[in-house]
Amino acid sequence: MSGPTIPGVYILDKDDFPNSIVPVSTCITAFIGYTEKHDAQGDSVLQNPFFVSNFAEFEKVFGGAPKSLFNIDAMESEPGFVLTMNSAPHLLYYAVKHFFLNGGRECYIVSVGDYNSSFDKADFIGDSGDEQARGLMALSTELRPTILVIPEAILFNKEDCAEIQRAMLKHSAEEARFAILDVHDGFMERNTEVPEEDVISLFRNNIGNEYLQHGAAYYPWVDTSVTDRNEITF
Repeated sequence: MSGPTIPGVYILDKDDFPNSIVPVSTCITAFIGYTEKHDAQGDSVLQNPFFVSNFAEFEKVFGGAPKSLFNIDAMESEPGFVLTMNSAPHLLYYAVKHFFLNGGRECYIVSVGDYNSSFDKADFIGDSGDEQARGLMALSTELRPTILVIPEAILFNKEDCAEIQRAMLKHSAEEARFAILDVHDGFMERNTEVPEEDVISLFRNNIGNEYLQHGAAYYPWVDTSVTDRNEITF
């Protein structure tokens, strides 16, 4: 249609309601680790990324906290007792709980086994000979996650932890994600006078020089009260 041909003032009507912007999550975290179970309405989601939007949904599919067992032994040199852990530690449940308590809304969970499973780094980083993709390889099928977390990497020895974290950085570079890493033995104070004993120096040496722009590490570990007193019993 041609424009006005007669000089003067004209009113151009525009839509009162422009196209709305649909809010979508641009930061979705993916957690990989061991869970009590991996059952979604009768179907196993072992090594399959599963989307959850609240902590109640996480517990429904992946179960509750690990049951920590301890031994109490009398001290030999002086009166008193020594408390030692007698069960494998697991961290994923508490990491996810902390995520939702601190405002997290949506995340993916990749359960690599239950609490009775033996710790195996291949559960997290996968193996080229696997018939079913595991860990990071399983997560590659999902496009939405942008943040990657493996809390239980620090439960391995330094070498295996570093291998898992290097795989996290490589995966993040390939999948346009960002890895959150924990410093192995991050509860210890730094010893800058002896680099071979300094936790940060060891971490930097073990993590290597590749894909560093795709991750960040935090030190020291943070002490929290994510577990309530009434959750602890004899």
